Amino acid sequence: MTSTEDRDPEYGGVFFIPEEAPDELGVTTEQAARALAHVGFDAKQAAKFLRNRVADGYVTPYGRRRSDKRRSYLFRAEQILVTAILHRLAECGLTGEPMAAAGRHFLGWNLNDLDGQEPPAPNPAAWVMRGYLQGHRNFGFELATIRNTTGRGDLKFTARVRHYDFESNNSVGTSFWNPGESWERRSLWVLDLDPILEHITRDKPVVN
Repeated sequence: MTSTEDRDPEYGGVFFIPEEAPDELGVTTEQAARALAHVGFDAKQAAKFLRNRVADGYVTPYGRRRSDKRRSYLFRAEQILVTAILHRLAECGLTGEPMAAAGRHFLGWNLNDLDGQEPPAPNPAAWVMRGYLQGHRNFGFELATIRNTTGRGDLKFTARVRHYDFESNNSVGTSFWNPGESWERRSLWVLDLDPILEHITRDKPVVN
């Protein structure tokens, strides 16, 4: 089998990626591709999509492998979830600014969401992944369009992740970005994360 981790691109995001990292803590591009792969989207395609999102700066490695001459990237597990969400957006034609808004959302926490408290996880995707692995269900990702009702009527995209409690009809999680009172929500795209989380955490064969 041809390796899917032989040509890692330069990371295009805002963070500094260390040249070395403990190998045992990370997910390689090849492992991530196997987790992402499904019918119609094989491991080779998944690896290419992942690398492109790394180059965009939407998927963030935390370092490079010390034991590999290619010094390929290593990822935390939640970055597989981020990649899977971005791929679902791409399947629906939501690329460009919609994908950029989603990618930015997972880089870190909005201070308004923390309300002075310590972050419950390094980033919102890690919060979702941790909750799912602890047995919680009913997680969702939402992408909204918002338009300025004054001036030129600019249109922007904003994203959030939620954990729904259907018995109480409440949800908790991150919040949509609100530039000001003149902005109104125009549309909403909702993605059920539970099937994605089930898929990427499944037992995976060595070869897809």
